[in-house]
Amino acid sequence: MSEGFQDIGVTRFFFKILFDQSPYAMLIFSPDGRVVKANIAWKALWGVANLEALKEYNITLDKQAQSSGLTSAFKQALVGLTASLRNIECEPIPGIGGDGKKRILNVKMLPLGQFEQAIEGIVCILEDKTRVRHVEAEQRRYQEQLKNEVVERTKQFDALLQFSTELLSISDPEVVFPFVNSWAKSLLNFDFSSLLLLSEDGNSLFIKEIIGMPQTMVNTSSMSLDEGLAGLVATEQKVMATEDFTSEQRFSIPDIVIEHNIISALAAPMLNETGLTGVLIGHTLDKRIFSESEMLLYQSFANQAAVAISNCMHQRSLRRSEKRFRHLFESANDAIYLINLDNSSVVDCNKKALELCGYSREEMIGMNKSALYPPAERVEMDERDQLVPLDEALPAVASHYFVHKDGSHIPVEMSSSLVETDGQKILMNIVRDVSRRKALEKEKQETELKLRRSSRMEAIGLMAGGVAHDLNNILSGVISYPELMMLKLPFDSPIHEDLKKVVASGQRAAGVVADLLTVARGAATVKEVACLNELIRIYMTSPEFSQLDFLYPQIDFVSTLTPGVRPISCSPVHIQKLLMNLVTNAAEAIEGKGVVKVSTCSDTVGRETASHGIAEGEYTVLEVSDTGSGISQYDLDHIFDPFYTTKKMGRSGTGLGLAVVWNTIQDHEGHVAVESGTAGTSFIIHLPASAGEMSCQLSPGKDSLKLLYGDGDLLVVDDEKSQREIAHRLLSMLGYRVSVVSSGEEAVSFVAKKRPDLILLDMVMDPGINGRQTYERIIRRFPGQKAIVVSGYSASEDIERVMELGVFGLLKKPYTMENIGLIVKEALLQEA
Repeated sequence: MSEGFQDIGVTRFFFKILFDQSPYAMLIFSPDGRVVKANIAWKALWGVANLEALKEYNITLDKQAQSSGLTSAFKQALVGLTASLRNIECEPIPGIGGDGKKRILNVKMLPLGQFEQAIEGIVCILEDKTRVRHVEAEQRRYQEQLKNEVVERTKQFDALLQFSTELLSISDPEVVFPFVNSWAKSLLNFDFSSLLLLSEDGNSLFIKEIIGMPQTMVNTSSMSLDEGLAGLVATEQKVMATEDFTSEQRFSIPDIVIEHNIISALAAPMLNETGLTGVLIGHTLDKRIFSESEMLLYQSFANQAAVAISNCMHQRSLRRSEKRFRHLFESANDAIYLINLDNSSVVDCNKKALELCGYSREEMIGMNKSALYPPAERVEMDERDQLVPLDEALPAVASHYFVHKDGSHIPVEMSSSLVETDGQKILMNIVRDVSRRKALEKEKQETELKLRRSSRMEAIGLMAGGVAHDLNNILSGVISYPELMMLKLPFDSPIHEDLKKVVASGQRAAGVVADLLTVARGAATVKEVACLNELIRIYMTSPEFSQLDFLYPQIDFVSTLTPGVRPISCSPVHIQKLLMNLVTNAAEAIEGKGVVKVSTCSDTVGRETASHGIAEGEYTVLEVSDTGSGISQYDLDHIFDPFYTTKKMGRSGTGLGLAVVWNTIQDHEGHVAVESGTAGTSFIIHLPASAGEMSCQLSPGKDSLKLLYGDGDLLVVDDEKSQREIAHRLLSMLGYRVSVVSSGEEAVSFVAKKRPDLILLDMVMDPGINGRQTYERIIRRFPGQKAIVVSGYSASEDIERVMELGVFGLLKKPYTMENIGLIVKEALLQEA
């Protein structure tokens, strides 16, 4: 064949060059099908170094060539036609060596020979399509895989979208936990799924929901952050997987994994804006490699779950907070109401606010806030409300008034703050009713005033106590000795009138001392049941009242006494003194014509009306009113102070009159109120009513002392010599046998030797035991011993105690012959 090429000429020469240098693999076949020549590219195609085997090859005899169509193409070229084959799979020619791999080829068979001459041979051109076909196949496989993944991811993301949509409708944490875990299991077809939450201290994870494992593990099983895949994920805060737990070196393997033969797992941290909430972890029983897209999908799912769980927890917390707020709001002891700052209307209020203002909820909701404030405070309240949103400095508590539905004003204290709900700024006002506190403060002020007055009384008492005893002893001589002198003088002696004036002066002095002792609340008093109407009638017919009526001829003195008023337990002398001072004070308050009215009535004070020092109970009320010009507020605050007087120069008065009234009322556990205005002044006195019977004592006639004379053995006990002498002489003049001693100890010794019919016992004796102690010692040895107490000043507890022990009564110093004779006679007449 090569010899033939030499004979062809220039054309054959160029074909030879093209054959040898062609990038395509080429073979030249003889017409009988044997290989004549192979170029370099054909050798490279098959990786052949030895071509000896080609000498034995014949295409017409090759079964592979026959089946692939190469033989047919060869035969077609023999008849002068070009034949082409595409993408046929060819094996190497047997025995030629090379890599032995099949090739995918495009084949052309061309006839070789001169024009119109017989075919000298066939040129077979081979184009290697093996790599291209592999690439195309790989692309097809990749495209199919990508298509499948897209379909799968579309399904997964559709599921994720459905999960997100359904998740929005869940607000209960106890519902969202199993919902999330169930979806997590089905999302990637896990055999087991667990939802673990981070503990409050952030040091461990505990199982909140589980599928495929014992439910007893829920809320009871926990693991530290250095344990298992879940702990590693929680620490690293990124999604992680394990293909095979048995070969895992990153973390310790929990027992539960081994017990359930778990092979693979995928875990993702549940992350939200605040950080780690917990971990989602799915397990499989077979070995599984999780793709990156699956891990990203699982992480996305876990993050959505974290947000949903956080929202549910937040909503539950909000519901609980709202429930607590509503409970506190409604059960608060203070009134609370909320105001819309845009239109100044009330948007909500609690029960206390309704009680405070007197409105129903329907009336108050929507009401303009200004209706709650007095007109004088509305501008101030508007300015205050405008400062709250600006966070301006406001007093924590401000004092204001609220307007009740009935129009009354209620003193309150109010604090304000800004709250935000549903994006709307609301002003919250907390209001406290301070009416009770104001009343208590007023009562406290009144109590403090009483305490100050009591302190002044105590100071005066200390002063009066130091001098009253001595003054009364001195005045006893001034009053008693003139009486003794008058008994010895002829009835028509001109000295009688002078001595009467001396006695009258002494009695007036004794009255001043008695007033001082009353103010000091140190006067010795004995109470008895008496009728207030009768005491008033006695005073209205007394010389003292006649003198007052004479001094004020333009004033009408009127008495309006309610029949059947309840009797009172009192000291009649002190009540008459109180009455005299009030009537005198009323008369002096009137300039020119006027009326002084004295009235009585009964009153019952119940729990609802008990206030201002008046306790519950039954009372007899004395009211003395005048039509004068009234008393100023300043004077009202001081009228009961000792020595305070508003009397003009030239009028009588010691400044003790109303102080005597106040202290007498305190001694009788009563209450005095003063009402004064331009139309006049009223003193209203409540005295506790008594259920006891009124007593009746002997009253000697004005013209005779015969009833005072008596018979009996008397013992006078007094530490003052002058008092012993006066008592001895007066009682002796009245026919009694009188013995005297100077101390309590002497009296006890005397009685032990000779029991008298009656003891006249001084209360204050110094040194030695006092009258109470003396009488206690005597009656221990001689029960039933009669006695009367003689005192001008004594501690009230001593008087009360000795009266409880059984003494007959009290004789006040300084006394007259009539006083001492009357009480001695009555004591001796008393049945033992």
